[in-house]
Amino acid sequence: MIRCLTLLCLFAASNSAFADFTIVDRERWGARSPRTDISTYAEYDVERPAYDRIVLHVTSMGYGRGKPEARRIQNFQMDVRGFSDIAYNYLIDAGGAVYEGRSLDFVPAHAGRVREADDRHDITIDPDFGAIGIVFSADTDEPLTADQVSASIALIRWLRTRHPIDTIITHTEVRDWIEARGLTPANHGFAPERCPGSGSMEAIVAIREALDPGFDEAAYRRRFRD
Repeated sequence: MIRCLTLLCLFAASNSAFADFTIVDRERWGARSPRTDISTYAEYDVERPAYDRIVLHVTSMGYGRGKPEARRIQNFQMDVRGFSDIAYNYLIDAGGAVYEGRSLDFVPAHAGRVREADDRHDITIDPDFGAIGIVFSADTDEPLTADQVSASIALIRWLRTRHPIDTIITHTEVRDWIEARGLTPANHGFAPERCPGSGSMEAIVAIREALDPGFDEAAYRRRFRD
């Protein structure tokens, strides 16, 4: 059965911020099924976590819109990058449409890996554990659209009604999360000009100011000057 989750029906009586906000589910945008080797929590002998972090990304593949864009990202990540499914849990296209990505029942694959998690077979210390990945269809040097900003704020507010989210960071800042725990990135580097990149800085500031009273704007801006 095709499910299109319209939050207006669920929340209009209590919060007008959700009006006209829709998530296009995987069946409706024509997602491929995950490969059988997709990581599960059961293989690590742990329960699905209480997702408490949002990690923001850009696709680094330019602006795109519509269901073909969701399929383009999934195909690239599965056929070129070798992922078992689209890595992100939600995709926001240039027009502000929100697409359901990888199910939260599977281990996400967007934040990165650390050597210690691999060596110990311990997913609980991996950056993806408990992290919901939201990706914007844009390149690193492109500003996010106003529609993307509005959609992301509505999406994160909705996610907070379902998960105990207390942290919103960008992919670049995952490095800080890793270093603060004395862990070692497994196979990727982090740099301020990368995901989500300097082009989206003003939009990221607006999103986080709207959602995180403790957001340190000056510190975030310094990442793109240092």
